[in-house]
Parts: sequence; C-alpha cells; structure tokens
Amino acid sequence: MRKIILTILICFFHTSLYAETVWEYVDKKLEKKEFERWSLSSWLYDKQKFVLQDQWLAMNTDRDGLFWEFYADYAKSQFDIDTANNLNEESEGYTSEAAVYLSLLGLSYRYEKYNELYDSKELALNLRLVGTSHQSTHLILSYGKRNLFDIDDSEDFIQSFYGVDISLYLVSFFGFDARYRAYQKNKSDSSSYEMESQRTQWGAFIDLAFLRVFAYQFEENFEYDYLATGNFEKRQSKGTAAGIRVYF
Repeated sequence: MRKIILTILICFFHTSLYAETVWEYVDKKLEKKEFERWSLSSWLYDKQKFVLQDQWLAMNTDRDGLFWEFYADYAKSQFDIDTANNLNEESEGYTSEAAVYLSLLGLSYRYEKYNELYDSKELALNLRLVGTSHQSTHLILSYGKRNLFDIDDSEDFIQSFYGVDISLYLVSFFGFDARYRAYQKNKSDSSSYEMESQRTQWGAFIDLAFLRVFAYQFEENFEYDYLATGNFEKRQSKGTAAGIRVYF
C-alpha cells in the first residue's frame, strides 16, 4: 500500500514539475516572439527615442570643444504707430539684433528705431531648451532688460521682460518662427505714469547656407497708467518687417 501511495505522489510531482517546465518554455517563447515582433508603432517610438538621444549628444558634445554660434541681422519695418485711433498713421523704422551662443546659453542685444514712436534697446540672456543650434528647429527661453524712450524721448523706461522664441523647419532651408515678449510694468523716469506691454511676432524665413532672408509681422500692445489723474490708456503698434541675417 505504501509503495502504491509513494508511486502516485512521485507521478503527481513529476507531472506538476513537467507541466510547470512546459509552461515556462511556452512563456519564454512568447516573450521572444513579442520581442522580435516588428510593428509600426514600436518602430516610430524607437526612431523618436534615437533622434532625441542623438540630439542630446549633439547639443552637449562637440569634437572641437564647446559649440559656439554668432549671428547678426538687420531689418526694415513699416507700421501703424497707433491702431487704436483707427487712423492710418504709417511710419518706417528699422531693427538690428546680434547674439552669441556658447553651447545652450546665449547673450543677445537688440536695437529698434520706430520713427515718431520710440527707440528701444534690450539685452537678454537666452537658454536653448530644444535644438542643436539657432539655425535649426529650436525652443529658446529669454530674460532681460529693455530701455525704451517714448515717442519724443520725453520719457524713459527700464523694463524687465521674459519671453520665448520658437523656430520650426519644414524642410532643410525653409521654416517658420515666432517670438513673444512680456515687458513688465515700470514707472517712467519722471514718475508721471507707468507702462507695460506685450509683443508678439511671427514670420517665415529661407536659409541660403550662412545667410537667412526673413519677413515677419509684429504687434505690441501698450498699457499706460497716468499716476496723477488715475486715467488709463491703451495703444497698439502693428506692422511688418523684412531683412537679412548672417550666421558665423
């Protein structure tokens, strides 16, 4: 009797062990099939992952040392100095900008001359979060100071600002870009009123090797608080510009 029971137990454990071994074998085979299975979604995922890895390496390594870049541009503009009064008061102006980047960090200077409206000088520190260079699809955060002389140079403002620059290449030589700036409220040097503004800019460009030809539209909305009277006034400048930029 004992021999019979022992034989049954041995057969039972042997069968269970064999069944578990078979299940593990099948499971491993299924895992291998899933691992080697090609699908469009997994291919796109892997491709995107490799692109991001390559981009990170390109942004943070350079065989010749730290990557640096410099550009300078000039543009002529035409704009309405105050669209709020519904009068066509078109005027001309120009802008010039220069920047130098060392790896992800950049320092830029911009000068704007809008006849019969204001002169503006701004200095900004820039951080490129996305993109291998300025001459590629990128996302850049900016913070800086602007010195603005209002209309007839009777009032002077020094404003802090923050903003973002976005550039998107559709093909290797053509793309779109946009810029946003929020200039913080600040008193004029005479303390007669406060002013703040928001500026948006959007356009397109064509790259010809180290030379870029670009055009854009811009709009800046000003808000004035007259401290002596408590009155509030809004103004808007809006126009277009076209110019060239050189990269080094």
